[in-house]
Amino acid sequence: MRNFKTALNKSDCRLRFKRHLPFISVMPVTLHRMGWVLCDSTPAEAPVKRLKIHNGEKMGRVSKEQMLRKRNDIISVSSELFRERGLEGVSVSDIMAAMGLTHGGFYGHFSSKDELEALACKRALDDASKQLFAKGVTTSDDLVDYYLSAGTGGTVAALASDVMRKPPEKPVRQAYIAGVKRLAEQLASLQKTGQDHLPEDGHLAQLAMMTGALILARATEGDEISVRFLTAVRKCLHSSS
Repeated sequence: MRNFKTALNKSDCRLRFKRHLPFISVMPVTLHRMGWVLCDSTPAEAPVKRLKIHNGEKMGRVSKEQMLRKRNDIISVSSELFRERGLEGVSVSDIMAAMGLTHGGFYGHFSSKDELEALACKRALDDASKQLFAKGVTTSDDLVDYYLSAGTGGTVAALASDVMRKPPEKPVRQAYIAGVKRLAEQLASLQKTGQDHLPEDGHLAQLAMMTGALILARATEGDEISVRFLTAVRKCLHSSS
């Protein structure tokens, strides 16, 4: 390689051999995509193509938007999986497999599973809260019926047992608490009671009764008592409203 010299200038890239090897010749090669020209002797006639800086900036913006969309999709998929299988029943590999991505790609979007659990829990409870309006829930009886049909209550009940096992400092605990408080406020607002529609003890008792009924109904599913839990609580709350 001591007899091989590479010459570069502003318009071309030239490769020259001081000693030509037998049966081998250097032919001009144009790399159109890169805008480089390799030739055996003379500079290329055409100027070298150069990429404009703003193209790189545009690609950077597109990549950032794609990353944000992907992150949002992962949160949405995770919230569904956590509701179905619980926080401990879903691994990072399960989530990324459901997205068609590799395990290693997870850490390009989140620092840890703890972070994702909190974001997914918030998303699940936000969605459940929005569904109250989408389903036309306008009275406390409507809320009881919808809650016990595994609507909003399905999310609260599904995550309760896993969240209570998390240490207090875990972010998912705070996300869950905020969602439950918001639901209690909605209950108070529908009943139009309490100061500024803030939840009173009676609202918290109703919320606890409905959530407990759902948990017990799920735990005893397949037995006649499962339906009775839901029916009994529905009758009790309807008569008290």
